[in-house]
Amino acid sequence: MVIKEALICYLSEFGYNGFYYPSKEKGIIKQNSEYEILPWISGTQDSLSAIKIEKKNFLPLTLGDEGVKITLSKQEEIVVWIFKKDIPKETDNVKEPERKINQP
Repeated sequence: MVIKEALICYLSEFGYNGFYYPSKEKGIIKQNSEYEILPWISGTQDSLSAIKIEKKNFLPLTLGDEGVKITLSKQEEIVVWIFKKDIPKETDNVKEPERKINQP
């Protein structure tokens, strides 16, 4: 799926029981970025959903420990967290077929 407009996101941080959770560090996902929704739970922040994107489509807004790790890492994909309300519906990514007008 594709994110059509740039979005604010939150980086992941390693947390309790070996799981990743949203951190307070923010970034921007570039417009027209492809993403994959992950079935992860965001802990106490139920309004966020985890998605996987290519690192090249991420721009850090804050640069704390997690941001530095991601910026310096050789990972090609990263997991970030966006607000559930910002996840495009599947129909948002479907192009309408061209309608041909029959002319006599």
